[in-house]
Amino acid sequence: MGVYILGGNHVTMSANWFGIDPNTEKPSATAWTGNFYINANDVLVGGETRAEGNFFVCEDYTRESRVSGYDPRTGSNAVPVDKCLFKNNTIGYKTAGTTGIADYVAFDYIDQLDIIDNIYNYGSITHIEYMNGVVNIKSNKTNLDRNLQPDVNSSSTTPFELIYVKKAIIGGPDPADANNINNIIYRNSDYAAIDAYQCNDILIQRNSISCKSTGNAYNVRNPASPIPNISITTVANGTIKGTATPGATVEVFSDSECQLCEPTHFIGSVVADNTGAWQFTSNLQSTGFTASASLNGRTSVFAKVGFDISQAVIKNPSCGNNNGSIKGIAVVNNTHVEWRNENGELKGTTVDIDNLPSGDYTFTAFLGEYCNVKSTVFSLRDTKPVFDDSYLQITNSCDNNGSITGLGFKNQNDFSIKTTKWYNQNQQEFGQSLYLTDVPSGNYTLKVITSDNCVESYGPVTVKSLTGIIINQTNPNIQPTNCGQSTGAIKNIIITGGTGNIKYSWLNAQHQEVANTNDLTGQPAGMYTLKVTDDSQCGPVYSSEIEIPEVNGITLDENNVVRSPTTCSQNNGSIKGITAPGATHYKWINTANNNTAGSGIDLPNAAAGNYQLIASNDFGCSKTSQVYTIEATPATIYPTYSAYIVKSCAGQSSGSISLITDNLVKSMRWIDATGQPAGSDANPHDLKPGTYKVYFTDANGCETLYPHDFTVDDIPALQINGNSIVQTNDQCGLKAGSIKNIQVTGGTPPYTYLWVDEAGNHLSTSKDLTGVGEGTYSLQVHDSGSSICSPSAGIAFNISNQNSTIDAPVINPLQLCAPGEALLTVNSPAAGNKYRLYNSLTDPTYLDEQTNGIFKISANVNSIFYISQVNGQCESERATAQITISLSAIDIPNTFTPNGDGNNDYWKINNAQNYPQAIVQVFTRYGQKVFESKGYGIPFDGTYKGSKLPAGVYYYILNLGKSCNLLSGSLTIIR
Repeated sequence: MGVYILGGNHVTMSANWFGIDPNTEKPSATAWTGNFYINANDVLVGGETRAEGNFFVCEDYTRESRVSGYDPRTGSNAVPVDKCLFKNNTIGYKTAGTTGIADYVAFDYIDQLDIIDNIYNYGSITHIEYMNGVVNIKSNKTNLDRNLQPDVNSSSTTPFELIYVKKAIIGGPDPADANNINNIIYRNSDYAAIDAYQCNDILIQRNSISCKSTGNAYNVRNPASPIPNISITTVANGTIKGTATPGATVEVFSDSECQLCEPTHFIGSVVADNTGAWQFTSNLQSTGFTASASLNGRTSVFAKVGFDISQAVIKNPSCGNNNGSIKGIAVVNNTHVEWRNENGELKGTTVDIDNLPSGDYTFTAFLGEYCNVKSTVFSLRDTKPVFDDSYLQITNSCDNNGSITGLGFKNQNDFSIKTTKWYNQNQQEFGQSLYLTDVPSGNYTLKVITSDNCVESYGPVTVKSLTGIIINQTNPNIQPTNCGQSTGAIKNIIITGGTGNIKYSWLNAQHQEVANTNDLTGQPAGMYTLKVTDDSQCGPVYSSEIEIPEVNGITLDENNVVRSPTTCSQNNGSIKGITAPGATHYKWINTANNNTAGSGIDLPNAAAGNYQLIASNDFGCSKTSQVYTIEATPATIYPTYSAYIVKSCAGQSSGSISLITDNLVKSMRWIDATGQPAGSDANPHDLKPGTYKVYFTDANGCETLYPHDFTVDDIPALQINGNSIVQTNDQCGLKAGSIKNIQVTGGTPPYTYLWVDEAGNHLSTSKDLTGVGEGTYSLQVHDSGSSICSPSAGIAFNISNQNSTIDAPVINPLQLCAPGEALLTVNSPAAGNKYRLYNSLTDPTYLDEQTNGIFKISANVNSIFYISQVNGQCESERATAQITISLSAIDIPNTFTPNGDGNNDYWKINNAQNYPQAIVQVFTRYGQKVFESKGYGIPFDGTYKGSKLPAGVYYYILNLGKSCNLLSGSLTIIR
């Protein structure tokens, strides 16, 4: 940090160079070390002359120069400093032909801030935030070199950023107050010249702001107060018309430099009428115009031509027709629009345009003849389908299985298809998709119709015809084979047709190739299939299955097998129903261990597992069945059932269990902790305290122990714990007694409570007893099961009363100018207490009793009264109230400041309360009465009929009555 000033008053910083070598005027290393931080009152940065101004350069925005009401030493909330003047400084570095360096100057928590006659170069920013006072920004300029000449090669970002600012005036009615901001393009980005975020009253007057591309001269984000409206509707022959918020002052600007028409030159102002209409006439020619509206200290954004294309709807033309369109552009502040094609030809003068052919179109919105904004190019392309056959494949037909695939579109996203159809040479329809399959030979044409009824065709495409193979197996020569031998054969299968080389492949029942000749020889018994192929694109042709039979063989029939699972973990499973003609011997094998499990054709009494039957005969033939699984019926898994348990009274057998089961449970039995029977249904009762178990039996007769125990608890006796009770006695008979912190144990919650006084009256059903006076009180407690197990519990308490000493009241002295009625007042009466007025210290009867401590008395010469303070049954000693008959020391101030700051906002007449019949009057210097009051219960606040009276001198008359002289004098209102 270059300069760091915390605390103090009257700080001046002048003629300093930050980040610049004063000898060479080039950036130095210090440009990266920061500038200054000031937290002080009455700060001057710069001075009245340019020579007193400072030069700031530091592009690191995290090390900005700042004047702030925030003291970083304390870390507490900011306390606004009173004022700061920032004048004749240069912020940022830029000269022709060099790279610029910006700076960042910030201000916050300042009651009065003035930013005057400063120069901002190359993206430099003034950041102003959290201002509850007034900010004045006047006579500042951007992009001037050190000789104060325009630097046309320089740029600026937003030089004035305002955040949470209550009131700011930027520029002013004097031409010398105007800020001059040129070229708001910074690093190829557009920025607003003035940016306000959540601000209240921002008044912008007669500034000159130019030339940028699309950024706003004034940008408003989330305004804390509504800003006026402004628009320009007509520009013709030097007359500008528009609308604004009714009553707003409209400032009109001309611009002959920027295409968008910025507020470069102020030319005049006009007030919008009560309908919001305004009109201004200028003799300027060949120029553009813009305007702003100001009302109640707030200024609108500047009116300029603009449009939004984010919601534009573009429809491309179709089928070579002129049916394209561009619609939905939103336009503001325009007088007319134009559409032109790529040749510059005018094609339309309305925002929405249609009946367009394919081509490139540009939209321009105009504000008058000079101001305009032009869109990017809208390209319309014809949506006629364009076929893509780069992946086209044609499959010729063998037996009505030809196909045409791989056809697509090059511009699929430009259109939507309504119908797609293929037709042959006879105009017969053969398909409704891009791919055509399973068709005979022929010539095929594709016709596509789009949603715009545009018709496009592709083809014809030729699918050729191929001759297929024919297998004749009507008279096969089949030779059987003996059991276990490979001497079987299949011959005399006749093959005709086909193209090129004919190939043979014999497949067994497992689809394994066993021969590749026309005749099949040397094969075991079984089922065989002949596969024949040729050189065409047609697929292979298969014969039906042909069997080589077996002599002396065994046939296994497994179609009627019945398996029974095991139950209850026993060996009671079975496999039955297999037949084996030709077999004389049987063996069942347990495949897990290859042990023999049975020797009959049926397998009974088997354990769970996998089994296989081997059937054989005396000829050496055998057949093996498939593997069969005997499943084990799983033990029933019971869900968690809901149970309702009734506790047992201590020492009794009065508990019960209600268990809710489902149809998985067919029966059950209960046992206690010693294994003794306790019940045989879902509701065992007459149970003593303890733990119980239950066994379930399912539909298979299998019994299982349910894996959840059930506990019947006992109910202890109901008791009131007297050791925890907190008892408070009554005070002064105010019924402040209480009995609290009752602790009850045992029984069955929830408990009910009943408090009874000594007369038997029911007082409360709450656990604690409060608000009672002296007496005897009994508590009776019942539980929810008291009728079954335990009786109610009870306890009695005695509440006594204790009187306490209270202070005597303090009496405001009373001084009158004459005998008569007056008000005698207790000083600071206590809420809830009473006050009694007596004639003497010993009089048993009081004259009056008031809760506000104010008594109306009849005062004689040197009267004496006595007042006590009463709280319930307790009464204080009596304080003496002396009344003196002489002119009171009336204190009448001669000034007050009704400005709403909470200090001296009313004309306060001290001791006026002693004269309730007094007449108070206030007059203007011309004798007009603006205030009158009998008594002075409501003081004068500087208003008359709801309106604030102007500051100045007024006159008062105070008539105290009671033969008192009139009091008069002057009164000054200061605002």
